[in-house]
Amino acid sequence: MRPLAARPFPSTLPRLATALALATAMLTPLAASAVVIDWVTVGVLGNAADTDPVNCGPSNASPCGAVATVYKIGKYEVTNAQYAEFLNKVAATDTNALYNTGMGGDATFGGITRSGSSGSYSYPVKPGFESKPVTFVSFWDAARFANWLHNGQPTGLQTSLTTEDGAYTLTPAAIAANSVLRNPSARVFVPNENEWYKAAYYDPIARLYYDYPTGTDTQTGCVAPEGDTGNSANCSRDGSELTNVGAYFLSESPSGTFDQGGNLYEWHEQIKYGGSRGLRGGAWVDSAGLLAAGYSLLDDPAHEWGFGFRVASIPEQCEVDLGQCGSDLFTCEAAKSECIADLVVVNAAWGQTGTLLDQCTVNEKQCQTALALVTQERDAAEAKISRLDAEVQFLRTRLDACEGHPPNLACQADLSGDGIVNFKDLGLFKSVFFKKCEPTP
Repeated sequence: MRPLAARPFPSTLPRLATALALATAMLTPLAASAVVIDWVTVGVLGNAADTDPVNCGPSNASPCGAVATVYKIGKYEVTNAQYAEFLNKVAATDTNALYNTGMGGDATFGGITRSGSSGSYSYPVKPGFESKPVTFVSFWDAARFANWLHNGQPTGLQTSLTTEDGAYTLTPAAIAANSVLRNPSARVFVPNENEWYKAAYYDPIARLYYDYPTGTDTQTGCVAPEGDTGNSANCSRDGSELTNVGAYFLSESPSGTFDQGGNLYEWHEQIKYGGSRGLRGGAWVDSAGLLAAGYSLLDDPAHEWGFGFRVASIPEQCEVDLGQCGSDLFTCEAAKSECIADLVVVNAAWGQTGTLLDQCTVNEKQCQTALALVTQERDAAEAKISRLDAEVQFLRTRLDACEGHPPNLACQADLSGDGIVNFKDLGLFKSVFFKKCEPTP
């Protein structure tokens, strides 16, 4: 489990990307009824993979999240309104069954009806379902939608000019073998697992992965949109319904995407164990634990019920530069934050040092006072030693005078002299002196 960490700075990359998208829209007017994808730019190119051994490839030990380039991903899942526009452009004759009858027949989850006959089909959206994510779509439906966007949203039959080529070259043989890969020239595509995972769980500021796609390691709460706390999703709601994309507006991912946990499982293009493709994110019916980074799903790419998708794209060079600029800005802001933290520590240490210095000054004064007292005692001791030396010398002189001198009153008088009286503690000299001054028998 990775540590719970707050994002130290507001995520500005999504806002910068949105501003750029708005500017581009003003410069290049869109055709009427064109599908507009609300993109977020995912920067920090060349980021390290998550170290947790989650399923991001054929092996369960494959780490997830490393992406070498800047890319864009849909802020939201593809909606019924967007998919219906796609159907109305290319499915008047629905050669590849892009429409599933569950879209019209399922009153709870289906959001698109069909009218007319083959060659003149039309696809209105059910009222109230416009902003809900489209479901009943297979991976191949998602790939064809991406091809259509890649090709400029043309109108016509389902051919290589509309849905069968572009980001993916879709042939009956390649589909049957599940061997279709993204073409190198792809501009709009279904994200691979690393791209999907990074957008959901990677924090471009803190440079770490979270367990849930709301920027936290704390398990997401399964509540209705009006109960959104900032870590909420449409999950554990068996028998309920899908919510509008972005309904949990407080619960964005660190990259600025919404609903990468809950609502619908989302297709990504990773081939899993030969005949399957991968899905991630959990669904409205799943418990919160299935929204976590450590859980993934795989299924037959032709299966449709309960699955949705979002698309990704290659940004223009200016957007790549913008993403890198934002990444560099985040790095600088993080470094600045670290410097400020270091400065706080240094200032605290400086304050402690000042306190210690003050204490040292007090100690120094106390030591100097004690030293002065010791010096006085030492000087007194040295003076006493000097006096003792003088008295000893005096005794030696008197002792030498007694040598060979018969006892007499003068010698006895010496015994009561000031020297002997004052130095009775000098036992050796005293005994010798008496001995030499004794009367001769």
